[in-house]
Amino acid sequence: SDTSVARQITVPVHLVNTLVLTGVMSLTVWQINGGGQLSLVDGRRVRSLALIATLIALVAATGATTSLADTLYPAHTLEGGVSADFDAASAVIVRFRILHPVFAIAAGIAVIGYVWRHFGDVVGGGRGPAASAVLICVLAQIGLGFVHVVLLTPIGTALAHLALAQTLWVCYAFYAFGRLRAAPSTSGPLRAPAPTR
Repeated sequence: SDTSVARQITVPVHLVNTLVLTGVMSLTVWQINGGGQLSLVDGRRVRSLALIATLIALVAATGATTSLADTLYPAHTLEGGVSADFDAASAVIVRFRILHPVFAIAAGIAVIGYVWRHFGDVVGGGRGPAASAVLICVLAQIGLGFVHVVLLTPIGTALAHLALAQTLWVCYAFYAFGRLRAAPSTSGPLRAPAPTR
């Protein structure tokens, strides 16, 4: 019943903060398991991966706001819920619900396009379980999102949607770390010159 602006702000901020924490934990696990060092030399690759991460976080933030709107102002029919999104008399948070599917589809296209374009890269983590997991999670998340709306946003699919979002984030983190993995040195260890006689 708390419809305050403070709650509408803190809910998405809290979720983004959780993503940051999960990302740091994923990096720790990745390095413990022999992930190696990250290289930020390729500026274009770094910017692309950071942009996609930002899009995923934005989708998560708008998703948190949408979930809060569904809780505070539940729709009793699909038609009524869609109408409320475009009704000037609806609460602002309800009218903002339309942003989540728009951002989700745009981000999904960006993620799939980037991962698929680099899927054949043997070097840089383009190919592997993480890349496949990202593609599967994106497609599953979009499908689950539609099901969630059609079922009038029940708590069960809401929790599944949130869990899959976290899974996608972790998979993307491992994928990004693989893309940024520093190439191993091929020069070999330095040897002292042989003594001359």
